[in-house]
Amino acid sequence: MAKAGLGLVVLALLVPTGFASAALSNDQGVARRLVVAKADAAPLSPGYLVSWHNGPCPMPTVDSDKVTARASGNWGGVSHGLWSAAVVISSPTGAQQLYRRLIAALPACLRRSAENSGRAAVSGYKMALCKRAALHPLSYGQYGDQTRAWRAEYSTRYATGCTVRALDGVAVRAGRAVALYVFDNANAKGHNGALIAARDEAIVHQAVIRSGATS
Repeated sequence: MAKAGLGLVVLALLVPTGFASAALSNDQGVARRLVVAKADAAPLSPGYLVSWHNGPCPMPTVDSDKVTARASGNWGGVSHGLWSAAVVISSPTGAQQLYRRLIAALPACLRRSAENSGRAAVSGYKMALCKRAALHPLSYGQYGDQTRAWRAEYSTRYATGCTVRALDGVAVRAGRAVALYVFDNANAKGHNGALIAARDEAIVHQAVIRSGATS
């Protein structure tokens, strides 16, 4: 009887551990599906897609956040960069707090990054800055529970003239997950700029649906 009782105790201890492991694995799956995948980026510039460097704007997590999963998906090419990061928090309230910090910090980060990117190079074919960076909100739909987006436009002068670029930043909260997307696109003025914004928004929409993130 003692051995049978011990077996029940061991089983009772193992079951919660198994549930916890499954929950963590599910959170990691959500984070990975939220970021930009190579398949999302590939059609944008075939033949030039590479693994990109780290994004210009960080996810503002703090030590008190109970992060259960993280992921990033950074891809780029000759005329564009696509950075993304996703974090899953242990509670919806924690995710809301992280989302609020993200939307408070993202506009200034985009403007700062655009100004740095538009600086004239000391050497090479880039010369004087054409125009200072200008920031304005983007009219994104709501994906997940909350979505905010901004565009920082800046110009870089080349030997052939000025090229207008757009640095678009998007913050999304979906249940316990928070995602950040930053797109750097060349030739982003006028009608072409609107097409670029629509393409980037479609990538965000696809990632949020794919993630299956819920409260």
